[in-house]
Amino acid sequence: MEEKVKEWVNAKKIIEGGDRIVVGISGGPDSMALLHLLLSMKKDYALTIFAAHVNHSTRNGDSDRDQAFVERECERLEVPCFAKKFDSKQKAKEEKKSEEEIGRIYRYAFFDEVLEKVGANKIATAHQRDDVVETFLMNLTRGTGLSGLIGIKSVNGRIIRPLLCATKDEIFVFLKKQNILYVEDYTNLESTYTRNKFRNDVLPYLKRNVNSNVEENIVNTIALLEQDHAYIEEQVEKVIGELAYWYDEQEKIARWSIKELRLLSPSILSRIIRRSIKQILGNLNNISSVHIHQIMELLQKETGKEIRICEALLVRVEYDDLLFEHISQDDGKQEVWVKVDEIQDEVTLTVFERKLRFRLLENSELLKDEIEKNKENRQIEYFNFDRIDGKLVVRTRKDGDRIAIHKEGKTKKVKEILIELKMPERARKEVLIVSDQTEILWIGGIRYNPLFEVLSDTKKVLKIELT
Repeated sequence: MEEKVKEWVNAKKIIEGGDRIVVGISGGPDSMALLHLLLSMKKDYALTIFAAHVNHSTRNGDSDRDQAFVERECERLEVPCFAKKFDSKQKAKEEKKSEEEIGRIYRYAFFDEVLEKVGANKIATAHQRDDVVETFLMNLTRGTGLSGLIGIKSVNGRIIRPLLCATKDEIFVFLKKQNILYVEDYTNLESTYTRNKFRNDVLPYLKRNVNSNVEENIVNTIALLEQDHAYIEEQVEKVIGELAYWYDEQEKIARWSIKELRLLSPSILSRIIRRSIKQILGNLNNISSVHIHQIMELLQKETGKEIRICEALLVRVEYDDLLFEHISQDDGKQEVWVKVDEIQDEVTLTVFERKLRFRLLENSELLKDEIEKNKENRQIEYFNFDRIDGKLVVRTRKDGDRIAIHKEGKTKKVKEILIELKMPERARKEVLIVSDQTEILWIGGIRYNPLFEVLSDTKKVLKIELT
């Protein structure tokens, strides 16, 4: 098996000279085989090896036994070892995830932490060929695309998997031949978790009753799918290079031309959608084909239509474009109150990084000249202070907001006014509204309420300046 793994590593360019590798070690047969194989390659590749172990606080104390074993073996092999303990059951409950998922999240987070700490450039995990077959069947039964059927990759960013060419049986032969110690996890024999059901029940049934070569056939099928997947990804890259596309990295907004997206085949379009989601969120966790189809259907809808994919992602139609937008928890929720009786001379507020200056003035002929002079300046407005009801509030738009547009009192939805101006959705969320306790005085820099017009008998005038 040693030569087989070395040939695989060279062919796939999994390891390069001078690599500093953090090896994920559970203490089980696969990870101990991986550690010893990498140590055997250490001299030829000038490798620096580190071990990382996560204790999930499970199996009635057996996880503590595993940690002690890993630390003892690493000390004997002179491999620097880093270990971390956390309660996976409690964390899963707190974060409302399965223990499998929470374990994977914390495991890889710790591996990344160790990688940064020691200045390594790769993380090696002990996935082997049986894992590939199990993952294929799991994803197939859940429903997936090409990427899901291919499943575990030998190289995925900084993560490498040198054992994907080896079967479980080959690993056990290697361990026995080399007299390598390991610990057994009895829960692997239980069919409680999904993967164990496929490992212990589904695969053995298929081998006995359908095809004894099912594992080999699945591996060969995956190889063919990888070729097709690689070709399609090449085509996606070409298409993206020809499309009108804009991305704001700071704001995390991706914008595509709807007209161009409508011309694409579903195969290419679905991949572009997935890429945009990953670009905004950083991953595709919990993104299903249902979400992709919803977004594809959105391309046929009118402006203003939107889909909230998750708490952090909004996809919407904005005139001729499809936008993928990161949403923070407090988007559009800023609100600042101004006590009218506190506006003696001048009050300045900052909302959404914009300043509003409030000044209370006596009505006069001189002020009338100033008002006439600033008549065309949308950033400055003058209001009949005598009509203001109670406190003033500066806030962002709310659903159902209306403003008077005629002296007779006729009103119009603020949202309609902004849409008529073809203002993008994100900009609409940041428009400042000045309101008293009864009605809106001003859509900042856009629309003035004529009911608050300064009249000849007005005693006091409120001047608001937006900068």
